[in-house]
Amino acid sequence: LGYKVFAYDPNPGIEHLFLPYFYKEGDNGKEEGSLEDSYKFLTATTRSGVFDGMISTSWDDSGLHNQMWMLRFAAAAAFSWNGSEPTLGEFRTSFLKNYYGPNVKDAEELYQLLNEGAYYYMSTFERKVWHWGVIGKTHLPDLPKGDAIEYDPYWNQEYEAIIGQSAQMAKKMDRALAIIGENETGVRHAYDFAIYKSIAKLIWHTTQTYKDLSDLETLITLAHRKHFESHEESYHAMAEAVTLLENSLKRRETIFNELVATWEQTRLPKGLSTADKKYFFRQDRARHYANRVPDISYLIYDEQQLDMEGYLKALKAYMEEYRKMHLTADRPLRE
Repeated sequence: LGYKVFAYDPNPGIEHLFLPYFYKEGDNGKEEGSLEDSYKFLTATTRSGVFDGMISTSWDDSGLHNQMWMLRFAAAAAFSWNGSEPTLGEFRTSFLKNYYGPNVKDAEELYQLLNEGAYYYMSTFERKVWHWGVIGKTHLPDLPKGDAIEYDPYWNQEYEAIIGQSAQMAKKMDRALAIIGENETGVRHAYDFAIYKSIAKLIWHTTQTYKDLSDLETLITLAHRKHFESHEESYHAMAEAVTLLENSLKRRETIFNELVATWEQTRLPKGLSTADKKYFFRQDRARHYANRVPDISYLIYDEQQLDMEGYLKALKAYMEEYRKMHLTADRPLRE
């Protein structure tokens, strides 16, 4: 009919933080990643001679930083050029060396770690709800109540699997941060590694939040048991729980603020008003992960929904009542 026909290279995914370049998670486990998908599709369509061009999309439902798409854009161009070369393996090697320079170290391993870390991050709290409708809410440990620190010791048992996954992922993010540290100077596009660092630290923080909640229940358990031996030691265990929560919240604030400062070096703040136009927020009807709140806090929104601050406030209130009931002036609390 005289119309030009373009091949459409489907979007690599709607994953959070990083793209599934090396593998995707499907209903039956791991599947080939978006790089291999694009390679197979584009080389075949280019060699067919049917198409006048190619369209490569970057639907950003999940609010990724733009630098995460560089490999995607370069791959789309390379694989659609003539359909015969380079091979997928040759392209990965040449891209990393050309884009980051000859001094880059272990970049492919870093991409694989971030690919895996992003899927872990997506599986935590309620993050998958926003695109897939998968319900998997994480609750807080049970607050103590009554005059004998009564509580339901369910948390470590119910979340045993994610606690184990978090411990393993923490080690992998330690490795990712070590690779990033080796590439912060002497490479091209060093800013990319600053973005990778912010992502790896956010994933690592998520692993530590699950560890904190596990340790929180352990401390409440200790307080419950010590109640029948020493009210002072029981109170001290609860005080340790308070410190743990305060440190966890402070870590979240620090890591998130560092991420925002890094990302906004190259993009306007989300929800920015101007002198002429005031920003207004309207949540759309679709499940767009990054459009749940007007600012960049969509990255920690699910963790905020836990309301660790509320738990901390309630625990302090309980401790004050416990102190009045079981500890007297002639038995001072130890520091």
